[in-house]
Amino acid sequence: MKAFCLMTAAIAVTLPSVCLADVSCAPKDNSARILASPSPNDLHPDWTGENYVGLSWTFVPDSDDTGQQYLHGDLYSPKGAVVTPDAYIITKEWDCE
Repeated sequence: MKAFCLMTAAIAVTLPSVCLADVSCAPKDNSARILASPSPNDLHPDWTGENYVGLSWTFVPDSDDTGQQYLHGDLYSPKGAVVTPDAYIITKEWDCE
């Protein structure tokens, strides 16, 4: 998989650069789930209860095949840090480009 590096003014103060895969996903709304496995009811323990992903978060899959029902990868905060590595998402809950 190809990768590219992105530098934004918002994160330049704390990080020299953030490298993202050529595909990234943003939640369609704040009901998007973060999963521990490719199962719709296996919520990641960090993302249960009242914890939800905001619209400015980014999921970077480790595959660019966004036609799959589930994607595996890392969840990034709006500041560019990996918050939840090794997570799964349901593709239809996210917009992937």
